[in-house]
Amino acid sequence: MNHAARRAGQVDKEIGERLRFLREMKALSQTELGSAVGVTFQQIQKYERGISRLSVSSLIVICRTLDIHPLEFVGGYFDDVDGLGTMDVLMRRLKDAEDRLGQIKTIVS
Repeated sequence: MNHAARRAGQVDKEIGERLRFLREMKALSQTELGSAVGVTFQQIQKYERGISRLSVSSLIVICRTLDIHPLEFVGGYFDDVDGLGTMDVLMRRLKDAEDRLGQIKTIVS
């Protein structure tokens, strides 16, 4: 396998990991996302593992389903800041804030 092919495979894996992260942030199962997008949960699993490559049309439908901007998937590949994309940093901060809010709600309840 040549260097370019390995890099493309790594990108597919990273995009899949980001898909899983964003899907879980929206509290959707693979089955629920698959139904909304028109594919099986197995196909969502393949996307998330980087086994199947997301087409642009699938990416658009997934973004609409998850109510997110496509840059949340690919922004990090175009906007590096010390090795981390701006969107990656923002997504991590958002996830941390949501986790803390969940803890506060648990304590208050």
